[in-house]
Amino acid sequence: MLRSLMFCAGLLLPFSVFAKSSALTGTAVPPALMAQTERLGELLRDPWASVAPKSVRAQLVPEYNLALVVFSVTGWGGGNNFTDHLAVFHTVPADNGQIRYMLADTLEIGGKGLRSVDTLHASVQTGKDSDSLLIYVPAKANQPGDASNFPSKPVTLTFRLQNQRLTLLAPKKPPEQTR
Repeated sequence: MLRSLMFCAGLLLPFSVFAKSSALTGTAVPPALMAQTERLGELLRDPWASVAPKSVRAQLVPEYNLALVVFSVTGWGGGNNFTDHLAVFHTVPADNGQIRYMLADTLEIGGKGLRSVDTLHASVQTGKDSDSLLIYVPAKANQPGDASNFPSKPVTLTFRLQNQRLTLLAPKKPPEQTR
């Protein structure tokens, strides 16, 4: 009886257990991961924008050999605009004992007047189809009456990572705003 319960629990485990690791910011972000994030930011920015190292928030998820990174690209067009991006990296051990970070995908997830991720405390779980991962990221969305840089409505962004592609599942559209 106990063995059959343990077997059944083992079958359900991938669908019911969330992997959640501690978040890293600033100097706590591994240097190799920070370097990859900075290179990615160089590809995403325009001539005036930049990625401030203070904006980089990372979370290692060893259960899935992943590193999640949220970073802001600020100063678009030389102005006071920013966009938040989520990057998912696979962690791969190198021959020299170091960890290599291989980019799976990145996606713009917020910005001025839309939503923001102030701290990265994501949860990851295997999808029902077992060949994808679901990533849940707490965020805040702008709602009517909020200043554009200060969203107040708590939301959870749900992403699917499947075949090296990141897709936003929810919330799909920004909250309605009245002018």
